Amino acid sequence: MVGFAVRQISRWYSDASEFLHSPADVRTVATVRIGYAVLLLINVLCWWPDLDRWFSDEGVMTLASSRQVIDVKCLSLFQILPADKVTLRVVYGLFLCQIVALLVGWKPRLQAICCFVWLVSFQHRNILIFDGEDTLFRIIGFLLIFMPLGSTWSVDSRMEPRPVPQEQPILVDGWSLRLLQIEMAMIYFSAAWSKLLGAPWRDGTALYYVSRLDEYWGRFPIPSGLLESPLIMRSLTWSTMAVEFIVPVLIWFRPTRRIALGIVLAFHLACEYAMYLFLFHWIMLTGWMSFLESEDFQWLARMLKLKPNNRL
Repeated sequence: MVGFAVRQISRWYSDASEFLHSPADVRTVATVRIGYAVLLLINVLCWWPDLDRWFSDEGVMTLASSRQVIDVKCLSLFQILPADKVTLRVVYGLFLCQIVALLVGWKPRLQAICCFVWLVSFQHRNILIFDGEDTLFRIIGFLLIFMPLGSTWSVDSRMEPRPVPQEQPILVDGWSLRLLQIEMAMIYFSAAWSKLLGAPWRDGTALYYVSRLDEYWGRFPIPSGLLESPLIMRSLTWSTMAVEFIVPVLIWFRPTRRIALGIVLAFHLACEYAMYLFLFHWIMLTGWMSFLESEDFQWLARMLKLKPNNRL
């Protein structure tokens, strides 16, 4: 009996290790890095018009006040930096430069660490203006630190001596990418579970109420008949929960992986069309790009008639 239990535990450990450490294409990591850096750059650039208002002591919240509305364990470099506008602008400019460096892949691991620290510092400086989208930026930014960010499509990879272009995909230990994949699946599952606990989602009326929130709904025209039909609104409400329950399961199986990614793409683009949520759906799609595999890049290369090459 003991021997059987030991063999079973050993088998589970072996399976888990194989799952976590299965090889990943470095182009997948590069795609996530570039997508994340582009979105983070857009996000941070949008702070500029109100930089002093949101993050200086002359704005809506002093540093002392901000520490009263956030957990004392949430640290920020602004706690030790001089509290003046010159320092704020220098820090902001440095943050932008390091985002660009992450985008082009120059010392990307260092840039990922610094970008994460700056992002957390700004978010903890005035937590009241940030939401779930910014939490996702923070999570993905942290996980990027552990990925082989400069292996391809980067300044660092161009500087490495590699006279012969790589015709075969470059594979690396995928454990760091797997963490992001697990995180994306859990985001969907937890969102679906929380919706299931709400009566408006169970009875199918949730999207009816959402579609009446002018602050979030109506980005582009939608036929009014769709929004007035109880049957359609219930179908869309329940379909939303179904997508968030089904995708985290289908995404892990090779025969259904592309189907799941297609559902995710259609779902987020549809939400982007209908709702004002800034970069939320784009950062979600960036996270889901962690499930891309070598054959997806080969398919794209065939579509664009490109040579299979891991380097820019």
